[in-house]
Amino acid sequence: MSEPYSACLQFEIGRAALVQWLDSKPLAADLWTDWPVLAERYPSFDWDRTPLYDVADCEFPLTKSASIRDALVTVITDINAPFLGRAVYRADTKTFLAGSVLYAESLTSFIEFMAIARSASRFMGADEGGFALIHNYVWQPDTVIGMKIGPGDRSAILPREQLPATVAIFQPVVDEMLSIADRHGEGDNPPPAQNELKALRHGG
Repeated sequence: MSEPYSACLQFEIGRAALVQWLDSKPLAADLWTDWPVLAERYPSFDWDRTPLYDVADCEFPLTKSASIRDALVTVITDINAPFLGRAVYRADTKTFLAGSVLYAESLTSFIEFMAIARSASRFMGADEGGFALIHNYVWQPDTVIGMKIGPGDRSAILPREQLPATVAIFQPVVDEMLSIADRHGEGDNPPPAQNELKALRHGG
């Protein structure tokens, strides 16, 4: 039985900087060298060869997208249950949230999502930042990886003791989306995703 994990990110970031990030091209996952932290969870990979199981030879479709915006569209899109994906920006709090309740269950998918998320730090100011997370909210609670992104141009994989607090950040929005799923299921006319990615453009 397939049990996809959820993928979520949330940043405090100005709208202009957010749009710059969304317009930018994804960065290659092997630009970061701390992925072997995941070796405890995935010991079968040959972590000694290069940072991620010979990351240069792995297939990361998201990082080959034309833009971060296109990559996130792929992440949040679910034809059968569009309401389980979301990408929204609150101008009053400068908060951008994006993710999918049913994202994926493979290591390479988890790493490419995190590579997309942590690339946002290049556009963050000294007082901007946030978190990204891969967690199983639907079936057995389980966290694969959490990431602190920012402030400024920095990112780091969170130690295990900090993961519960990060899981709690996203719990309310996941609960909201799952409640929509309970009401609508996978009918012929599911409610649409809350997707503001097209509107988040310069002059938009």
